[in-house]
Amino acid sequence: MDVAAVRGDGRPPALLPIRRHVDTGFADALRAEVRRQAAAALGDGLRRVTAPDSGRAAAFHQALTLRGGRPTGPWADLTRAIGAQYLPPQAVDLFTRQIALESGNFDPEVISGRRVSRAGAEGIAQLMPSAYPHVNRRDPVASLHAAAATMRDNLQRFGGDVAKALAAYNAGVGTVLQAIAAGGDRWRAHLPAETQQYLRLLLGGGDA
Repeated sequence: MDVAAVRGDGRPPALLPIRRHVDTGFADALRAEVRRQAAAALGDGLRRVTAPDSGRAAAFHQALTLRGGRPTGPWADLTRAIGAQYLPPQAVDLFTRQIALESGNFDPEVISGRRVSRAGAEGIAQLMPSAYPHVNRRDPVASLHAAAATMRDNLQRFGGDVAKALAAYNAGVGTVLQAIAAGGDRWRAHLPAETQQYLRLLLGGGDA
C-alpha cells in the first residue's frame, strides 16, 4: 500500500506500515535537514509558520471540547504512533494536540495540501517549503516524521522546555533565542503575537 497517498474518504493509511516507512537513508537525510534548519534559524531568525488560521483554531477548540481535551480518530492515532518514535511518552499527547491544531482538527483539505496557510505552509504538520524542501509535505506520514523529529530536537535544544520547543516549531529557533535574550524569564512577551497565541492555544495561560 502506498502510505504517501491521501485517501479520498478522509481516512489515513493503515497504521501497520508506519515503522518501516523511513529507511536508514531517509532518516539520516531527515536528521541532516533538521540540523540545517536549526543552523539557518540561528543565523537569520527563520520564521516557519504564522499563527493558525482562525477557522482551524476554532475547529481545534470545538473538537477538544467535545472529546474531553484529547484528539481522537484515525489521524490522531497515526500522529501518536509516529510521535512515540521520537518523543518521550509525556510529550506524545501534546504533539498530537499540536498537529490537531496545525491541521484544523485533521481537516482532509489541509492534510492533502489542497488548502495551504496564508504563509504557504502545507500538509498535516503545516511545514514551510523553504524550511523543509526535501520533505514531501503533502505526504502525511513523511510530514509527521519531520514534525516529530523537529520537536524532539527542539526539546533537546531547550533542555526539555515544552513551551520553548513549541515556540521554536512555530516561529523558528532564532526567534525564540532572541526572545529569551530580550526578556529572560518573561521571554514569551517578546515573541511575535501569533506565536504567543499558538502557545496559549496549546498550553493555556498568559504570556509570562
